[in-house]
Amino acid sequence: MKVKAYAKLNLTLNVLGKSGNFHQIDSIVNTVDVFDEVQVTLRKDKKVRFDCDLADCPVFLNSAYRAAVAFRAETGVGCNVAIKKHIPVGGGMGGSSADAAAVLFCLQKLTSVSHEVVFEIAKSVGSDVNALLCGGFCRMRGKGDDVTKIASNLQLDFAVIRLGSPVSAGQAYAYWDELGSKPQAADCDSIMQLLQAGDRSAIHGFSNNLQVGVCNRLEDYPRLADVCKTHGLPLCMTGSGNCFYVPCVSKTDASNAAKLLTSSGFSTFVCASTDVGVIRV
Repeated sequence: MKVKAYAKLNLTLNVLGKSGNFHQIDSIVNTVDVFDEVQVTLRKDKKVRFDCDLADCPVFLNSAYRAAVAFRAETGVGCNVAIKKHIPVGGGMGGSSADAAAVLFCLQKLTSVSHEVVFEIAKSVGSDVNALLCGGFCRMRGKGDDVTKIASNLQLDFAVIRLGSPVSAGQAYAYWDELGSKPQAADCDSIMQLLQAGDRSAIHGFSNNLQVGVCNRLEDYPRLADVCKTHGLPLCMTGSGNCFYVPCVSKTDASNAAKLLTSSGFSTFVCASTDVGVIRV
């Protein structure tokens, strides 16, 4: 089975503190039409084989591989996994988790294992894997594995900018830990209500608590922030990486924002909301 595994943007990301080795969060995410291609083939033996078109893609650190291994441990089913990457690596757009969600989606369809079993496997693999399995607008709480689907027919468009070198989630949260004064939390309840009502004014409340710590380490961020401020463009970090986005109310606005940012010397692309996290092709 071959699928598209969609990326995500964090529309809000409130870091509520740290419990043990994990940070507690309250975050609203939206899947977008930037995707990796994932193909899963069942094996007659119990082996798991993994292939990725990126030269630097450590197998044992990859969430998609770990998802396949966890599924085998639960069911005894082995498989081959092949991935073609398009989602920016280290950009905070959930590429590794999207790939893991795609692997579990395929294995569930190919074996008819229950959704409940797949849900528990996803939780063990990564905190946002279930949100990316679900797709659309979701609210993630706790470690990120407490997922609530947000019913909304809202279509949002985005101009996405990538700055500097990749930033891992571990680095981003470590930078937050080092902050003396913590950023203000977004009002997730109000934003959730606006999304459910299809109200595009929700974009004015988007924010990411990790942004302050990360942007201090990115050389081009002050110039990007200045360009966006000059032209009245809201700017938010995608997740825990080195990508940022401008939320827009139309494809035209997103295209115009991307043209402006590209002409200012930034690597920019456009994307739009999806209502699913994984889709068969």
